[in-house]
Order: sequence, then structure tokens, then C-alpha cells
Amino acid sequence: MQTGRSRFFDLFHRSLADVEAGIDRIRYRAGRHDGKMVQMLTYAGYRNAEEARFGGRIVEYRTPLDAGESTLSKLRAMLAIYESDEVPGVRIVAEGYGGRHEAVSDDEGYFEFRVPLNGRDLPEKTRWDEVTLSVESHEAKRTRVTAPVLAPGTSRRIGVISDIDDTVVETGATNFLKNWRRVLAQRPA
Repeated sequence: MQTGRSRFFDLFHRSLADVEAGIDRIRYRAGRHDGKMVQMLTYAGYRNAEEARFGGRIVEYRTPLDAGESTLSKLRAMLAIYESDEVPGVRIVAEGYGGRHEAVSDDEGYFEFRVPLNGRDLPEKTRWDEVTLSVESHEAKRTRVTAPVLAPGTSRRIGVISDIDDTVVETGATNFLKNWRRVLAQRPA
């Protein structure tokens, strides 16, 4: 029985994603994002001696919502987390590692840089490098953003990569029903 339910939800999810992609294509062709302010969301990157990798996503800027006190306003704020308007075709410029590099956001607003470093020395101790990203082709809330890039040190031979800190918290951020219950019932503040 669990298998059937899983297939149904997989099919439902794929169908919903296909519908959203179709709507997005229509909106992009209609020039929906022309003249709109964009927001650059950056992700922490990493590098080795050969290459630096970093990126992010371009979305349409929205004024942050106040969750308020009512159930309806909390639900609206939670739905806004899931519904972002990605902006394709935005030119992003990265300045760092001795040069200027360009990328263009894809249909989902994502962009990625893979900058060749050609055997550039790694630092003795692990540190965060920085690159400056800018959007020049669209009006942006912040036109220049600094993105961190992890540079592993040579003083140690072992590294542990983890995406959890001292505490593990299950957010349910990708599960609409869990997130709805958490936001409205368990942690309304």
C-alpha cells in the first residue's frame, strides 16, 4: 500500500512541477520580468587547487512579508516561501581569483561559476575566500553581493564536511503539510 501512495505522490508532484514550468515559460515569453527588480541569492562555494565553484539563483524581488498574528497571514507568509518567481537570462558577473567571469541564469534562475585556478596554491589553514557577484543586466535590490568560497588548508590531511551543526532540527521545509503544521500550530511566532 505504501508503494501505491508513493507512486501517486510522485506522479502528482511531477505533474504539478510540469504545470508550473509551463506557466513560467508563458510568463517569461510575455516579458513578465521586464523592468522588475531582481534579487540574487548566493550559495557558499568551494575550491581546490584546480577550480573554484560557486553560484546562486536569481528571483524576482518581493518585499518581505510580515507573518502577523492571524492564521491566514501566517499561511500566506509560508506559501510565499514556496512560490518564488525565478528569472532566466540574467547576466551575472563574478570578480575574484584574478579575473572577471560571466554566467547567465537558466530557466529556473540558477547560475553557476566554475573558475579554473590552474594549480593555484591552497592556503596553509582552511579559510573562506570571497568573490563579488553583481547583476548588471537588471535592476536589483542589491547589485553587488559577496559570496564565500571555502578554501581547504594544506596543514591537515583529513576534512569532515557536514551540513549540521551542534543541533539537528527537522524543519520539514520541503514538505508542505509538515511546514504548515509547524508554522501554524507548533511555532506560530
